[in-house]
Amino acid sequence: MLSGMKPEQTYTYDEIRQWPAVVDLVTAAAVFRVGRTAAYELAEAGAFPVRVFKVGRRWRVATESILAALAAPKKEEA
Repeated sequence: MLSGMKPEQTYTYDEIRQWPAVVDLVTAAAVFRVGRTAAYELAEAGAFPVRVFKVGRRWRVATESILAALAAPKKEEA
């Protein structure tokens, strides 16, 4: 999870745009208000709200896919 993040926190589009290109599953889950255990269960089942992928044993999520799922306006449109 990104430093200083809280699962119950609400994130703005601009805050999410400041994240690295790829984040861990728990960080992505916080955006969708999904708990840690449920996030891993959804990822394993292929049912997480956005596309996830494994790097070694760790689940990762592209920040761009989070923004797309939230229908965030493009940066130049915001």
